[in-house]
Amino acid sequence: MSVLTLRGISQEFGGLRALDGIDLDIEAGEIFGIIGPNGAGKTTLFNILTGIYYATEGEYYFKDQVMKRVPPFRVARMGIARTY
Repeated sequence: MSVLTLRGISQEFGGLRALDGIDLDIEAGEIFGIIGPNGAGKTTLFNILTGIYYATEGEYYFKDQVMKRVPPFRVARMGIARTY
């Protein structure tokens, strides 16, 4: 069972497409890393997952719940958070 599922996640800033159709499934108990060079969209993806940004396209599910436009404080209460 997937704990986190992303389907077609895309993000645009003006004319710049930072993420383009990201699909991802993370299963319970799985350890997963996001790597890439500067400017690859890693922080943008985390900002979408934590509710800081709302994806331009696509949607994601956390424990089978649609996370469309969920504000950051609710995302944190559900157990998705980041640290700096």
